[in-house]
Amino acid sequence: MAGRQSRKSSTVTHQDPYSNRIRVRACGILVVEEKILLVEQNVPARKHPVWIPPGGGVRTGESAEDALTREFFEETNLRISGLKLKYINEYIQNPYHAMELYFLVESYSGELKPGYDPEHTQTNQLIRDVRFIPFSELKHIQIVPEFIRDELNSKKYLDDQITFYKSEN
Repeated sequence: MAGRQSRKSSTVTHQDPYSNRIRVRACGILVVEEKILLVEQNVPARKHPVWIPPGGGVRTGESAEDALTREFFEETNLRISGLKLKYINEYIQNPYHAMELYFLVESYSGELKPGYDPEHTQTNQLIRDVRFIPFSELKHIQIVPEFIRDELNSKKYLDDQITFYKSEN
């Protein structure tokens, strides 16, 4: 437009692959006998490791369910089925912005073990641990997103309604 000039920074900074774009993530909530499967990870938007449901980015041309199945296996070594969309969470913390789709996972098979992030080198892996954590212990850990703790403890996750959350920090 006339009279407008674009301002470009002459300083080039390193950007991580998760920032300055909107990401779509598919995540799985697997509950067995009042325990939820969580992955302890170093995540770019946090200074300390956090516990999160397994999941990750949806690739172009990949359905959210297929992305979740792939990511779940990469992170936990488990095959999953019976996915049902339960939560949509919009996460905004500049420079991070994600639309997260949380699916309840009905069944699984395989042997649980910590997986890997193929996007990262062997020495720069984000996954630290993976395990089933009893609902009663969720108050003692940093779980992200935080609404998961309340939904599990109140048993609202069993409702058929899809719920939208917005997380900003």
